[in-house]
Amino acid sequence: REVAKFFFLTTDIASTIATRADVIPATGKGILTFEELTVLTPRGRYDVELFPTFMKMHGKTYDYKIKYSNIVGLFLLPKPDK
Repeated sequence: REVAKFFFLTTDIASTIATRADVIPATGKGILTFEELTVLTPRGRYDVELFPTFMKMHGKTYDYKIKYSNIVGLFLLPKPDK
């Protein structure tokens, strides 16, 4: 039976990856939360939590963190009458 051994450098690998990958840290609570917001792209219902520099979208399958600087435009579409 073979055993895989991993050796790590003494530097903090997680912080190095985070700085190079431009990862957004989500610590603490958001400023405002919208629950079960219907979104067309990505399609589905999401809980949207607003932070000072980004928004976090939590769905049933996927989670997204989007910087406000990356948002080009938003559209409020009318809901069709039933």
